[in-house]
Amino acid sequence: MLLAIGTLTGCGPDEPPDPATLPLPDIIASNAFYYYDDLDTAWAFYRDTLGFETVVDYGFAKILRVADSSYLTLVNAADGMHSSAEPKTVALTLLTNTLPNWHAYLGSKGIVTRISFDPRRDKKPVSFAIEDPEGYLLRFENAEPGSNGGSLPSAPDVESLMTSVSSDANALDVSGTIYAVYMENVDDTLAFYRRLFGKSELVGGAWAAVFDITPSSYLALVDGGDDLHSPTEQNGVTLSFFTSDVDGWFERARNIEGFELRADEIFDESGMVRVFVGYDPEGYFLEWDTFGERADNRVLLRYLNR
Repeated sequence: MLLAIGTLTGCGPDEPPDPATLPLPDIIASNAFYYYDDLDTAWAFYRDTLGFETVVDYGFAKILRVADSSYLTLVNAADGMHSSAEPKTVALTLLTNTLPNWHAYLGSKGIVTRISFDPRRDKKPVSFAIEDPEGYLLRFENAEPGSNGGSLPSAPDVESLMTSVSSDANALDVSGTIYAVYMENVDDTLAFYRRLFGKSELVGGAWAAVFDITPSSYLALVDGGDDLHSPTEQNGVTLSFFTSDVDGWFERARNIEGFELRADEIFDESGMVRVFVGYDPEGYFLEWDTFGERADNRVLLRYLNR
């Protein structure tokens, strides 16, 4: 079933509403869609190796809970909006209070890690990255000491990253996430995201701007690239936002300069989810989702409605 949404009452076709005057709907959780040729292998990696809980299994797509309000959806590429051949120009940073344990644990599984050093901090190791089974990059970074989640990274002790503290899967945590996307020019896109989210970036600098999306999730707009990626014309990822008000977001997003709708309507996908999709100024797919009261959504809704 398709549900077409009209313009706001009192706004003619030549007089779109000012987004600044519209209510700012909620974002309950952040999410990204990754696309795979071998969905079962990717699912086993995130479920069994990384230990993420599967909260929805639609068959062609699996939604996993990464942190308190951070999710990742694995999609069979044959059924998705992206092909598996598109550049995977996105990085998921997992913020953790047990960084050395993650390094030891993944090493015990034979997973190769790439250490990142920060030249601004006397070349201290500040994070490490791995690839998932089809090449999506995950970066592990130290969360703010003493936090309960939702904190930006801080530098670990110079030796701690390389020290095998524990390879026990029970000694691991993920307190938050940062989805990093890569821009040719962040300044050209920054104004769009400020209008979209109705706020300024939490952190800004010469290389990136970071928005807080939920208490445990962030979006980083990386200017020109980093040690993991450089901007590409295509991007094999869809960023999404779980909300209780997909209609409100539809009205807001489509009236923001720089946003292009994929289709001028909200789709109801058999009661599973009501959704619309568009593109940011650099071509990244953005999606908003409100989930229906269905049995296969039960676990996800329990988390989202807490």
